[in-house]
Amino acid sequence: MFLLGLIEAYTLAKQNNGAPGLDGVTFEEIEAKGLAAFIKTLRADLQANTYKPAKARKVRIPKADGKSFRGAAPILTKSG
Repeated sequence: MFLLGLIEAYTLAKQNNGAPGLDGVTFEEIEAKGLAAFIKTLRADLQANTYKPAKARKVRIPKADGKSFRGAAPILTKSG
């Protein structure tokens, strides 16, 4: 079940046009290297409690009045 959750999270991030993380890795690069290997490594790191998420990317979020505010966008990657 846990594995399906990771695959679903990846799929949703891709469908929502998620941007590359701070490491610059794109969905295409992950898939070229092998999505199964990426998910397997991520799962092992999470289960071993060795996963270190990268900091959220700082973004400007537009408002309806044309102004914007600072926010943070979570990224699907790992650091360390």
